[in-house]
Amino acid sequence: MPKARLLVVDDNPDDRDLMQLRLSRLGYEVSVAVDGAQALEMISAEPFDLVMLDVTMPDIDGLEVLRRVRTTRSAAELPVIMVTASLAMATQVMAIQLGANDYIIKPIIIDMAEARIEKHLRGKRTQTDSQVVHA
Repeated sequence: MPKARLLVVDDNPDDRDLMQLRLSRLGYEVSVAVDGAQALEMISAEPFDLVMLDVTMPDIDGLEVLRRVRTTRSAAELPVIMVTASLAMATQVMAIQLGANDYIIKPIIIDMAEARIEKHLRGKRTQTDSQVVHA
């Protein structure tokens, strides 16, 4: 089975490039967006299996991107893992309330990120399989 298509959204080029490199080495097909607006465009135009979304970005932050994704019919079930260096509990709570599937604190430990990605991809595959069976 081919590896999943991931979208990494981060305005910090060093963080974005490092995530893309590490996830690509694990066999994922990784696309990147440099900000929230580009992420929303890409999500509406391309099928992704999971999004790694930075919380703190200029203009449209990660929480607003998440809010918009969750209200879009075609992307409402898209697994989204929030990624941030912030330890603010209020931000984590808001992300979960808005529908984030998970929350990872930077600096990212790639083995932990891979485990969480795979967990959410398995959940998505199971949900998709059950929809096909019941259709």
